[in-house]
Order: sequence, then C-alpha cells, then structure tokens
Amino acid sequence: MDEFLEYLRSLDVNKQMRMLFMLEASIYLCEDYDYDTNFGTYPDHQNLGFDKQLRTPFYKHYSRFLFSIPEDVFNKPDEKAKNDWKNLKEDLLKELNLSEEIFGYQYQLFIIGLKLKAKRLCSKKEFSLKSNLSVSKITQLEDYCFLAKISDIYMYVKKGLGREFKLDFSPKVSAKKN
Repeated sequence: MDEFLEYLRSLDVNKQMRMLFMLEASIYLCEDYDYDTNFGTYPDHQNLGFDKQLRTPFYKHYSRFLFSIPEDVFNKPDEKAKNDWKNLKEDLLKELNLSEEIFGYQYQLFIIGLKLKAKRLCSKKEFSLKSNLSVSKITQLEDYCFLAKISDIYMYVKKGLGREFKLDFSPKVSAKKN
C-alpha cells in the first residue's frame, strides 16, 4: 500500500483520479458486459494492449495494487468487498486530498469514456480520420472523459460512430400523488 500511495502521489491529479476510477470500475463494473474494464486493451488491439500494460508504469502499479489487496475485495464483488473498497477509497481520497463528491461526479463521466471506448471498433488512427478528432483527443475522451468538451463528445459520437447525439435537459415528469 505504501509503494502504491507513493506512486499515486507522484502523479498529477488527473492521473490520480483515473487510477482510482479504474479501481472503482473494477469492483462495480466487473460483471457488466456493456463495459470493458480491461483498461490496457482495445477491442481490436488485444496484444498491443497487453504489451502496454507490461511496459507502462501506470498500468503496472494499477495491476500490482489490484492484485495485492485481499482477494475478496475485487475477485468477489459482494457487499463486503464493496464496503472494503469504500473504506479503502475514502482513505485514499483523504490521503491524496481529493473530494469524495467531485470523485463521484467525475467517475460518472469516466464511465461515459468507457462506453465510448467500447463502441470504437477500429484503431485510433482510423477513428481519427472518421471523426476529425486527433488521436490525442480520442485518448483524452476515452481515458479522461471528465476533462472533455461536449463538442468533442459530439464529434466522437456523430462523426466517428455515426450515431445521433442529443443532450436532454428537460425536467423529469413525476407521477402525481393522489
């Protein structure tokens, strides 16, 4: 844990958040087949992704930390595991001086990035040509969606994926109580 914390402290705040998002997703999304929580791989580049995990300190520390904590925390995401992670996450957020409220909000945006990444079925270079977004912008959207502009998400979805994109800010209509 100390080695992991030391590594986390060495990262900028966005990478600290991403690491914690990845850990959060590992426990809460592990059984949700709509999301690819194998963060080092891409749909059509499995071997390159595995190589990336082996070579990149970020993924190396994520993997080391993930497999160093008690087995029940991540391998069996029952209520006990979720409570253990919640307590551990609270400690990590305090240690890093990160707000729990902001973490929760930005985590939801991170999930949008996972959804986008799962929908892209070609290389980033090919997708860049379709969407008119740079490869680095695609990476930012998929990995750090909490830093994204709506206009970039629009380009990703509309041009890159060829799907409709609509923001709906209308109030929810609730059923009247009798």
